[in-house]
Amino acid sequence: MADQLQPVANAINCSQADNASLAAACDMWLSLLDHPKLQSRALKHIIIKHLKQAILPEHLTAYKLHPEYQRAKLSAAHTEVVNEFLVSKNPTFIAELITFQARSAPYPKTFLLRLHSALTLLLGGMQ
Repeated sequence: MADQLQPVANAINCSQADNASLAAACDMWLSLLDHPKLQSRALKHIIIKHLKQAILPEHLTAYKLHPEYQRAKLSAAHTEVVNEFLVSKNPTFIAELITFQARSAPYPKTFLLRLHSALTLLLGGMQ
C-alpha cells in the first residue's frame, strides 16, 4: 500500500510546492495515470476522479503550451478542453494555437519563453 501512496504523495507535494507551476502540477497528476504501481481499475478510477477535481482548463492550457512539456501526456479529451477554454477567452486564439503547434512563422523557438510569460498573465497571474 505504501508503494502505491508514494507517487500520489509526490504529486500532491509537487502541486503544493512554493515554486510549483500550473504545467508542472498538471504533468505530475497526468503521470499518475500511467504510473506502473497505480494500474488497478479501482486506483485508476480514484485517480481520474481526483484529477477531474484538481486539474482545471487553466492547468491543461499551461501544460499544452509549456515549452518543456508540450502536451506530451494530454488525451484527446484534454486537448478539447484546452481548445474550448481558449475559444471562450478569445475565438482567435485557436488559429494562433494551430500556428504555434506547427512551430511555423511567426513563432520561432525563442518566442516560446515570451509566450509562456504572456499566458501567465492571461491565466490570472498564476504560473
